[in-house]
Amino acid sequence: MNKNVVQSNPLSKTGGTLPLSSKEVTATPFSLAEDRTQPCSPKGVENELSKPTLYVEANKSQYVEKVVMDQEKFDKRFGYRRINISLGRKMYYHFNKIRRWGKYEWLDFTRDCIPILRWLPEYRREWLCTDIFGGLMVSILSVPQGLAYGYLAGVPAIHGLYTSIYLSFLYVVFGSSKHAAPGAFAIIAMMVGTVVEDVLTVHDVVPEKEIPGFCCSPKGGGGNNTGEALDVVMSVTMLVGVWQIIFGLLNAGILAVWLSEYLVKGLMGGAAIHVVTSQIKSMTGLKNLPGTSEPFGLITFYSCLIKQVTHINLPVLIISTVSVAFLLISAYVFDPILKKWCSKFKFPMELLLVVYGTVGMKLLDNTRWTLAEKVPVVGEVPFGLYSPRIPSMKHITSMLGHSMSIAIISFAIHIALAKLIAKQMQYQVNSNQEWFALGAMHFVSSFFGCFAGGSSLGRSLMQVKFGTHSQISTLVAAFMLVIVVFGASKLIVTLPNAVLAAIVRYRIERPYSNHLPQYSAD
Repeated sequence: MNKNVVQSNPLSKTGGTLPLSSKEVTATPFSLAEDRTQPCSPKGVENELSKPTLYVEANKSQYVEKVVMDQEKFDKRFGYRRINISLGRKMYYHFNKIRRWGKYEWLDFTRDCIPILRWLPEYRREWLCTDIFGGLMVSILSVPQGLAYGYLAGVPAIHGLYTSIYLSFLYVVFGSSKHAAPGAFAIIAMMVGTVVEDVLTVHDVVPEKEIPGFCCSPKGGGGNNTGEALDVVMSVTMLVGVWQIIFGLLNAGILAVWLSEYLVKGLMGGAAIHVVTSQIKSMTGLKNLPGTSEPFGLITFYSCLIKQVTHINLPVLIISTVSVAFLLISAYVFDPILKKWCSKFKFPMELLLVVYGTVGMKLLDNTRWTLAEKVPVVGEVPFGLYSPRIPSMKHITSMLGHSMSIAIISFAIHIALAKLIAKQMQYQVNSNQEWFALGAMHFVSSFFGCFAGGSSLGRSLMQVKFGTHSQISTLVAAFMLVIVVFGASKLIVTLPNAVLAAIVRYRIERPYSNHLPQYSAD
C-alpha cells in the first residue's frame, strides 16, 4: 500500500478511530490524512467531531477520516486568488488586446468572421462537378418546398423561394458548415405563421363570411390582408436576426453543448404535430377554423373540425388525398427501385406534383369541369425578386417574445443538424459563428420580403448523399432558384394550395433522422 495514503492506526485493533484536525492534512491535495497517535482531551475531541469529515476507504478492513476543505481554505492552501472583474474592465482588457493586434491577427479574425475567405482559396478544381450536380438536385427539391413553406408562413407562396435564395447566398459567406442547406424550413415557417395569427387580430383583417352552423372562426391571418401579413413577417424576421446577433456577441454558442439528440427530436416532434394540424385547413377547404397557438389550441381545433366535417370542400379533399397518395407511392415504391440503380437519386415527386397540379388546373379552366371557383390556387405572382424596403415595426412590442423563441429554436435545429453532419464527415463547426451567420441571414433578408428559416434536413442530407465538398452546391441551388423566380413565376398561378399543403404534411411526417449518426456535443 502507498505510504502517502495511510499509516497504521494503533487504535484500529480496538475498533476505534480518531478524527483529524485540518493542520494534519498532508501537503498533497488528494492524499489521505495521517492518523493521530496522541491522546486528546474530551473537549478537543468534541471540537474535532463537529467539523465535516469524509470517510475514505484505506483497505478492506480499515477506514480513516479526512477533513473536507471549504472554498476559502482551498484557495488559501493552494494560493489561488479570486478576482471579480466587472464587465467594463473585461471590455477594456479586450479592447487593449485588440489594439496590439498586427496584420496577421486581423487577417485571422476576418477569416473567422467570414469563413468563405478561409475555405474558398483552398477549394479544389476536381470538386466543382460534384458540387454543381449536388446543387442542381437540391434546387429541384427546394422549389416545391419553398412554395409550400411560404404558404405555411401566411404570405404568398413565392416568398418561400425568396427566403431560400437570400438565406442561401448569405450563409455561403458567413456559415461554417460545409453541408447545411439553409432556406425555408417547415417548423420555423409555422412559428412565423403563428406570429401572424397572434399579431393580426380580428380588427386588422377583413373577417371571412360566417357560415351558419360553424362553431369557431379564425383569430386572423395573412390570407385576407397580404400586405399587413408580409409586414409582420418581415418585422419578426428582422427581430430574429437581431436576437441571434446579440446571442453571438454573448458567446452563446456554448448552448450547443446542451442540445442533446433527444431534446432536438422532442422539439421537432412537437412542432411537427402543429405543422400537420395547420395544413388540415388547406387540405379540407374549411375556412373558419381556429388557430393552434392559443392554450389548448389543438383540442379546440379538432373539436371544431369534427363539428364541421359536413362542410368539407370535396374537390380540395380529393386533390390533397391524391397528392399524399402519390408522395407515399414515390417514397415506398419508386425510391427503393431507384436506389438499386443509384442510391444518391430520389424520385422528384414533389416537383412533378407542382407541375401536374398547375397544368391540370390550367387545362380544366373554361370548361364544364372547371374548378376555379371551388379550389383555392396560388394566384398572381410578382415577376422577379422582391424590391427591398424597411419593414414597419408597428407591432414590435407584441413580437419580441415570439422573435426570441424563433431565434433560439432556429439555432437549436440548425446547429444540431450541422454538428450531426460535421461529425459524420469529420470536420468542425464553429457554434458561435453559426449565431452570427443565422443573425446576418435573417437581418439582411428581412428587407427583401423573406421570413425566418433554417437548415432543411432533407436538403442537407441530399448534399451529403451526393458527396458535395463545400457551400458551392448551396450557391448553385440559389442561382437555380433565381432562374425559377424570373422565368417560371408566372406559370404557378393556377397551382392548387391543396398540393402545397400535401407536400408540407408529407415532409413533416417522414423524418430523416434514421440516416444520421447519434448526436453528441463533441
